[in-house]
Amino acid sequence: MKSARRFSMCFALLCCVTGCAATTPYNPFKVPQADIKSKVKIVALVPINVPTDLDNPDPVKSTFETLVAAKLKDGGYQVVPSDEYNKIWKQMMEQLGGFFDPMTGKRDNEKFKTVRQHTLRELAAKTKADAILDFSLSPIKVSFANNRAVWHGTSEYLMSGGAFAAFLGGSFSGTVLALSLVVDLSDINDVEMYVNAGGIQSLSKLSGNRFVNVPRSELFADEERNHKAVDIALNPLIGRSVEPDKQTSDEKSY
Repeated sequence: MKSARRFSMCFALLCCVTGCAATTPYNPFKVPQADIKSKVKIVALVPINVPTDLDNPDPVKSTFETLVAAKLKDGGYQVVPSDEYNKIWKQMMEQLGGFFDPMTGKRDNEKFKTVRQHTLRELAAKTKADAILDFSLSPIKVSFANNRAVWHGTSEYLMSGGAFAAFLGGSFSGTVLALSLVVDLSDINDVEMYVNAGGIQSLSKLSGNRFVNVPRSELFADEERNHKAVDIALNPLIGRSVEPDKQTSDEKSY
């Protein structure tokens, strides 16, 4: 619901992945961490954005909202479920006549901004929220080398069949699309405070010298990776450390 800014947010995170800012560690805090801690007590969740081609998106949405809410509560925040934002958003859309141009069908960014502002104002009045969290499951282009992709705090071995298959098929480098949990915390005036991402899984695997798409039914099926992505994305916000990525056993021969 904040797609214009999400583009710039993902671009900044992509730079971190691909090495444009390799000399400087990425800092997710857009304002001092102490300011967030002192000013933010109640966080309202915005409905999560997920890939449009998921076979059954509702369980995925529920899983990640539950994980994100639990992590914020663990950090001492009160959490307003995304249903509250969604209800107010729909009411504002109806009252203000939406934000799409009836002639062209294109989004009117000024109307969109107005709907968003009215929604945040009503949300704050109703729930006392002093911050909102936009979050999404976003595809990101990431680099890989020696058949291993590394991005947003995680890594994944891409060769199907493990090290034995790599021995027969070779070692490859390049880019691949992978999924990350992207989070964007803003104050109730829509000023960005914290932006971060946690890697989840790749969208393709290497089979010999070609890519094979991961079946949509297998996306987000690894609970450990889902939990880890939330930890990577939100642990800095709540003052927790993130465990360094461990190489998984998928490189071993069988």
